[in-house]
Amino acid sequence: MKSKKLYNVWNFIGLAIALLLLLKLLFGKQGVLKIYQLSQYYQKTATEIVYLQQKNKELGHKIERLKSVPLQTEKNAREKLGLVRPGDLVYKFKKRSAGN
Repeated sequence: MKSKKLYNVWNFIGLAIALLLLLKLLFGKQGVLKIYQLSQYYQKTATEIVYLQQKNKELGHKIERLKSVPLQTEKNAREKLGLVRPGDLVYKFKKRSAGN
């Protein structure tokens, strides 16, 4: 009877250790869930890198187009930055108020 009780104690200890190892495997620092989270983060980051590389390529092409067409560059400078050539006359108009 004593050996059966001892056998049950060892079985309980073995199951407790197995359960602890399983919990560590699932939820530990390098557990299955952490590896899954890291793989999801990796995929998201890889997708973002591809998008940013494509965007960078498009912007590079746009820069080259702007450099190759001086008139377009001048037009952009005049419209967006308000630049003028030396000798140009600049007319400034006051905005009308809502009551006029």
